[in-house]
Amino acid sequence: MYNFVYYFIYSFAKKKNPAPESYSAGAVLLMIIFHLAMIFGVIKFYLSWSLPNLHEDYLPNKLLLLPFFFVVYWMISNYYEKRSEKICARYDEIYGKKRKLYSPKNILILIASYIIPLLIGIKFVNMAV
Repeated sequence: MYNFVYYFIYSFAKKKNPAPESYSAGAVLLMIIFHLAMIFGVIKFYLSWSLPNLHEDYLPNKLLLLPFFFVVYWMISNYYEKRSEKICARYDEIYGKKRKLYSPKNILILIASYIIPLLIGIKFVNMAV
């Protein structure tokens, strides 16, 4: 699923963006964040456990987690930098001349893979509070 999202965003961004690899890696990072948020929401609901706060205030928590996201972004970017050609060749073979990449089905899959985990995570977090 992450490879499909990478390829979808990469093929969309390579026409207009000078660095489509980093743009696509950011989209994959956002999806991973949504999926982790869903997992933590479900854990919080069923086990009544939440992540510990690093600080009492909200702003320092965000600032303390910022380096973590930079490291994760760098890891994802390096992962896809090494595999970008193989992923693009694989999906070019699938969506080359047979089917259209930007079909309504693929767009719905992309949107659902972002929105559904986010909504499930929000629902479980709200029910756990």
